[in-house]
Amino acid sequence: MEGDIMSIFQNLIVKYTRGKGSSIKEDTAFRILGSIYYAVNACVQNQQDSSRSFLISKGNILEIYKKGIEILKETFCQCEKLYEEIKENRLRVPVKMYNDTIDAALPDFFKNYDIIFGAQDTYSSMDYPLVFDDMNIKGIFYIKQYLEKLKVETEFCNFFKESSILEILKGYGEKYKIDISQSPISVFQILIEQCAFLTLCEVFESLDDTFLALLGKTVFYDDLACSSFKLTHEQLINCRGNMEREWQNYYVNFLLGQSEKRIKNIGKTIIHIYG
Repeated sequence: MEGDIMSIFQNLIVKYTRGKGSSIKEDTAFRILGSIYYAVNACVQNQQDSSRSFLISKGNILEIYKKGIEILKETFCQCEKLYEEIKENRLRVPVKMYNDTIDAALPDFFKNYDIIFGAQDTYSSMDYPLVFDDMNIKGIFYIKQYLEKLKVETEFCNFFKESSILEILKGYGEKYKIDISQSPISVFQILIEQCAFLTLCEVFESLDDTFLALLGKTVFYDDLACSSFKLTHEQLINCRGNMEREWQNYYVNFLLGQSEKRIKNIGKTIIHIYG
């Protein structure tokens, strides 16, 4: 196998130097070797588990390599198609990292990706964070999974009205005192949290003050280990966004939307339960 790999490697050196020599820099040599193994692995991983060992031990490495290159080319085309779909349905949001990823980083990748001499490379300035990004993958397969997940996230976000998204992002920026246009935020994650918040708010709305007080006891006395906690608007503001569990933050935000009178009543009920 190693002899076949070296034969492919030598042929690629000739192509790389355009026949002008066989001497290249060490880092370039390692990059080309890495590209060869990446293509071979692409073919092997494309096989059923039961046939992988047989393919490696009995197969023609040159043929495996060529098939791997074809798989990479096909994956590249799939990525271009995914990108066009994402670009067509993109979010209209003032988030620089999101817009730069779509307008500059991804086009730069497609322009500069080298299947033959650097198939394993993922040189790109894609800074927009995904919720479930897999950073362990390399090369075109990383780009494919990134685009697939970005497409799903975009489709979810598009269920919201553009005006609603902008309002939610504005509120998020004000809440955490950040400039959303320059921050590494995930629009998808913010909207998911908003959905959870709205769902929990519906649950909280259905509860009377006694049940809300029972939740409050868990939040303010059990989890915070307070011996006393006077439930006031000011105290709730201090707790907002600082709770250990996300549902507790939603609970605090829900209480802040209630009247001062109701907040005090829930506070008295908590003290009664605690005592």
